[in-house]
Amino acid sequence: MMTFRVLFLSITIQRTTTSEADLAHHEQIENAMNEMKERQTLYCDHL
Repeated sequence: MMTFRVLFLSITIQRTTTSEADLAHHEQIENAMNEMKERQTLYCDHL
């Protein structure tokens, strides 16, 4: 019973870490996309 609890806890911690890493990755992608949009807007304004 104790082994099962430890295993479940370690799996839960791994999932939490993975989801936080995924969120950070998606946030970086979103920031990069926003920067590209801003650059495109500035470029189009100069035309």
